[in-house]
Amino acid sequence: MSDNGKFVYTGSNSAPLGCPTRVLGGDFLGPGNAGAYIPASARIHKGWGFASSIYTDDDVPREVPDRFTIAYFSYIENKLYRGEFALPRDSIARLFAAGFASARARSGRGHYDELVAGMAPGGAVAVWLSGEGRQVEVFFGQAAVAHDDWHRATGFPPTVDRARMVTSVLDDAQEDDSLVREYRARLPLGLWAAYRTRYRWVPAAEGLPTPTRLSTVQYFNGERDAAVPVPFAHPTVAAGLPIPKFLTFADRAAGLSYQTTFDFDETAAALARAGVALGPPEAARTAPVGTPAELVFSRTPDGSAAELRVRRGAEVIPLRKAVVAVYRLRR
Repeated sequence: MSDNGKFVYTGSNSAPLGCPTRVLGGDFLGPGNAGAYIPASARIHKGWGFASSIYTDDDVPREVPDRFTIAYFSYIENKLYRGEFALPRDSIARLFAAGFASARARSGRGHYDELVAGMAPGGAVAVWLSGEGRQVEVFFGQAAVAHDDWHRATGFPPTVDRARMVTSVLDDAQEDDSLVREYRARLPLGLWAAYRTRYRWVPAAEGLPTPTRLSTVQYFNGERDAAVPVPFAHPTVAAGLPIPKFLTFADRAAGLSYQTTFDFDETAAALARAGVALGPPEAARTAPVGTPAELVFSRTPDGSAAELRVRRGAEVIPLRKAVVAVYRLRR
């Protein structure tokens, strides 16, 4: 951070798997319209929250943005979207200034250095503040359908047939993204808003030591974290967490690493049944504090694999679609 309250950060873009998106461009803007550019991209769909194209400018300190603009074309829907949104400048500035605990940094403190703009079907847009090993959502909103001239907006010449171009892009995209085919048949509008729901859950283990930290956690809502101490801090439990998409931890005494991939619908249904759903972050902040559910990891009877279930009191719900892979750690 410089003396005048500016920070070094870049702008980048993101779109979900299964949703090829043409980013027409945008800006993170602060006082005097200074800020960072959101790069235009011909086609992105790397994953919700995963940066695809990054704009860099030689470590130039920038004003903390108080708004951003975005325009994009959703191939999966054949629709243009535009929007301009206010950002919570004060809270973003506090995050920039405070940084975060990081086992990866020599000083023990990590720093945010990137703002990622997410664009999804239905006009869902998000912004994440990102640093090495950690990413947090700072905004979620709704862009409007734009009725601009399609050729002029996208940059395609007038000779390009819109329908043929959309079909061609989707056909090409589904060669390396299996969700494209599924979403062409049935697009789950509202999914990216559903990802934001917070739940009170904590990790637990049976038949193996409870981990002292989670090595990596990636959440469906685009957030992620690394080296998360266990047990979770009380403020973390009280505020709730999104549903994890991918989670890893190690049992170093046994020389094993556990890597879990979750099914969103199954996990959301189980946590809701356990009575720990809090709603989106803005609702979760005022929800009464109750006993969290446990995500319980245990070894199978023959010790060959691991299984997972949700437990809260007498309620026990197996997560049969969760895949828990067990690997030997390198010595």
